[in-house]
Amino acid sequence: MTGPLCAGLADLLAARIDHVGRGPAGERLRAGLAALAEPAPRLAVVGEHGDGASTLVDVILGARATPVGRVPTAAVACWFRYGEPAVLLAIVRDGDPRAACCEDGPYIPADLAGLGLKVEEVDRLVLRAPIEALRHWTVLDLPGVRHCRTWPPAALAEADAVLLVLPEPGPEPAEAIEAIRRFAVAAGLTAANTVGVLSRPERFGMAGEDPWPDMHRGAGAYAAGLRGLVADPVPVAGLLGAAALPGGFTEGHARAVRVLRAADPDRLAMALTDEWEFRDWTDGPLTREQRLQLADVIGMHGIRELVAAAGAHDLSAQRTVLRDRSGVDTLLGRISGPLLAAADRLRCTRVLAAAERAVRDAGADHQPGIAALGDELTAYRNRPELAQVRLSDALTDLLSGRWVLPAAEAAAIEALATGVDAAGCLGLAPDTEPARVAAAARRAAEQWAAWESADVSDRLGRHARAARELCQQVARSARDGSHGVAPPVPDTEPHPREDRDA
Repeated sequence: MTGPLCAGLADLLAARIDHVGRGPAGERLRAGLAALAEPAPRLAVVGEHGDGASTLVDVILGARATPVGRVPTAAVACWFRYGEPAVLLAIVRDGDPRAACCEDGPYIPADLAGLGLKVEEVDRLVLRAPIEALRHWTVLDLPGVRHCRTWPPAALAEADAVLLVLPEPGPEPAEAIEAIRRFAVAAGLTAANTVGVLSRPERFGMAGEDPWPDMHRGAGAYAAGLRGLVADPVPVAGLLGAAALPGGFTEGHARAVRVLRAADPDRLAMALTDEWEFRDWTDGPLTREQRLQLADVIGMHGIRELVAAAGAHDLSAQRTVLRDRSGVDTLLGRISGPLLAAADRLRCTRVLAAAERAVRDAGADHQPGIAALGDELTAYRNRPELAQVRLSDALTDLLSGRWVLPAAEAAAIEALATGVDAAGCLGLAPDTEPARVAAAARRAAEQWAAWESADVSDRLGRHARAARELCQQVARSARDGSHGVAPPVPDTEPHPREDRDA
């Protein structure tokens, strides 16, 4: 990707890379430079086993490519990149990578016998495939993570954005929210780079009832409890969205639904109350194998939806119902809209932080080239156009309790750190008139300048300075009639905090 923030960081690293040596720090810096050259940002999908993370990866890809269910490769991290022809590459923990052409189509197999490997020998699988969605995102399907007990996987630090699949919160969501909060803080997740999702409607509501009201309540509980850590969670029926893809819900399944519609209404209603009633419906019109296949593909919620959609007769119409009732288009809109619009900033934030860690970890004996690079990275981070990148640190400090602000100012920092346009950075509606946006931005810049000048620590003063600089950019953007954030203009007067930082 070639956004201006990543391009500037790439130029900086490229100019110094030959002077940093071949040690661990140098290798990490070269990896960062290579990441900046990748054509697509990285999106990690993370969730517990059984919460539907891999199913959502299929929905994002628009193709059934992941290992789903209790199969060996479901425990391996899988990366999906754009490329052709389709090739599966196994990155082995102790040995050379192994590759195989995907002659039967681009998907991850259930096991690695074809490569002569066991899953325990593999660090990750990489599927390169000509799937259109991969032109926009490289997708990481990370194996099941227990938010309450598991430290964030190392691969999560390699992602620019995260889709966090949330567990069903239960009647008392406080425990689940606290577990997710600990996990998110440990992983460095914020609402700037993380979208939450609930994906298993069958776990919500009473048996046989519409699960969506309970799903929306669960999403609301998470939104309130994880404010600033996760963008407002999206409830979806991932299984229905994946079933609507080619190779999912088939003509045989559509025919089985039509047969069910003709069954005795009372007996059908009883059989559809839960999965066990349906599976044990021995005197029903479908064989046990047909019932099991239908439940596996669309679940009881999907079966009830299609039985009720009496006007959807053929396969195409039933797939349309599944897609419409899944809610996945809302999620895909979030991923392809605000999240993708922020990709340049998100990648720059990740690679810049990783480069700074590499320099720090080099220790006192690092080479002069690395020392000089460290100074240049600091100068780059402090440039006004990276104000929103720096506000990611401010949001992290706010969420961890290191920075305590009144509610209004805390909400303002979250909006500034996560906004993708001028109005959004100020928490205003997208259709707000530019003159109102500019006026609001100027007032906010004055307020943050007051915080910047106050008797606070240098670290908090720098956060206020970043907020002030971003508000000034937003004001210029709105004044010029742009929806984005305008390039910065150097300040003509110094600010008290700048003298203290010098």
